[in-house]
Amino acid sequence: MATYYVYSPHSGQLIASDCYCYRRVSPCASNGCNSGNYCKDSTNCVSCGGSCFCNTCCRHVIVGGGIGNCCPLDISAASGSLIYAYMSRNIYSVKLLLYTGVCNRYTGDINNGVTVELYTGFNATGTKLGSVLFAHVSNITSNIGNVINITQFGNPWSVFIGTVPSVPGGQSCYLSTHTHFSAQAQSGASLGRTGLGCGSNVGAASTAIYWWNY
Repeated sequence: MATYYVYSPHSGQLIASDCYCYRRVSPCASNGCNSGNYCKDSTNCVSCGGSCFCNTCCRHVIVGGGIGNCCPLDISAASGSLIYAYMSRNIYSVKLLLYTGVCNRYTGDINNGVTVELYTGFNATGTKLGSVLFAHVSNITSNIGNVINITQFGNPWSVFIGTVPSVPGGQSCYLSTHTHFSAQAQSGASLGRTGLGCGSNVGAASTAIYWWNY
């Protein structure tokens, strides 16, 4: 059995995993986690009137959940930061696909993403291990629809995905500059995700965020 890795696409901090970090929905809120009626851990929700504590996990939306993706992550980055898919050298090729509808009713760059399919052989052959979705992407790569083979020396190797967009007004989907991820396993591979917690620093090309055992 071998292990195949995808690393953080840029440096930053982990700001969401299964739950949004520092965002807990109030027991007396009925309008969800993205409405503004949330607060930091162990802080009174003053908008509720009274001592109503925000002690419930505000579940992280899984982009691509409808197509089998799981295990979400958000990693912060400044607007304009470059986004790369960094992979271990036993992933021999990838295929890049455009994903739209990240933010449902909103438009623009925050609504766009790139799915990276991972293969153990050249030219999208061998075992298809699964895929990673990079969501909220501007200046998307021109390689959408293409298969890219490993050609670089060193570990990991990389493929350009795009850049981190700025935060537009009038929406509640993308509240800070970051990259959102979800992933899935296929062909009998098993998927793992980093266990790092809220506020943990991750390094571009050095911190493993997902891995597949096959």
